[in-house]
Amino acid sequence: MPNLLSNYSVRPPWQVAGVDYHVGLPQGMALNDPTVAANLPAGVTLSPGSHLLIVHANNVTISGFDFSGNGGYGIYINPGVSGTTITNNLFVDSTPTSPIPVNIGAGASNTTITYNTMDGGGLSGNQTFDEMIYNLGSNLTVQYNYIKDAPGRFVTTSNGSLVDQYNLFQDGGFLPGVHLNFLQFVNGNISSAQVDYNTLVQDKTLANGEGIQMYMNGSGSISNGDIGNNTMVSTGTPVEAGVGGGPAISYWLHAGSNGQYSSPASGSIHNNYIDASSAYGAVYPGLSGFPSAGNNVNLVTGAQF
Repeated sequence: MPNLLSNYSVRPPWQVAGVDYHVGLPQGMALNDPTVAANLPAGVTLSPGSHLLIVHANNVTISGFDFSGNGGYGIYINPGVSGTTITNNLFVDSTPTSPIPVNIGAGASNTTITYNTMDGGGLSGNQTFDEMIYNLGSNLTVQYNYIKDAPGRFVTTSNGSLVDQYNLFQDGGFLPGVHLNFLQFVNGNISSAQVDYNTLVQDKTLANGEGIQMYMNGSGSISNGDIGNNTMVSTGTPVEAGVGGGPAISYWLHAGSNGQYSSPASGSIHNNYIDASSAYGAVYPGLSGFPSAGNNVNLVTGAQF
């Protein structure tokens, strides 16, 4: 999206993911067919009669595949499996029963997801489990991906560490009744989550929701989280198709604890550049644990939030 920031009065001083450099599947890369067993790495099998690849061994790398055929293919990492790397792949979901791109079972660990292009299909994608990356394991790294048109949410994670950096996320929340989140946490204990240098774009939505969340939806805690140097753009397109008018997103940042989400959550919000012109605001008010460290900038006016 090289022209994303062209009309603003200010722009981030760093190189912005998806604007100043390419993210996602490297251009011109030849891709393999995942339905050919000989193409699959050891430790990965295609589940019979399904579009789901199962990872059942440790330290497997899945690279250079076209998962867009026949409505879309997805990857499931079995519980207890460690060290899976998913890189340089194309995922496109185009049917309501397509499996989500990456589903990580409870007890799996140390999954790395880099340089992939993932298209969730929006209204044409999965109608029952509207995630793109869903992690019930521990220790997740998501870097340099282009992820777009999520039926609901982009990244959901749980225990251990999180590194969520240098990605371009574009447009989610297409299904009526879902709650859009570009990032959410479900249960567990997270230490030093890094959510930095991402680009988040929301043009329109059927189901209003939020950008980066950093609190537990269930039990557990988040400590020393970092939300910094992200670029967030919400344009003026209202909520669509018979559900009334409204902003493209509610709040871009929802970090910390309150009466509804009482699990401890602490960290810092800093140096984010935000267009909240089609949002209720940049930062959700009335939360504890994430005092703003300053230098969060309004892309439209150049003023600080």
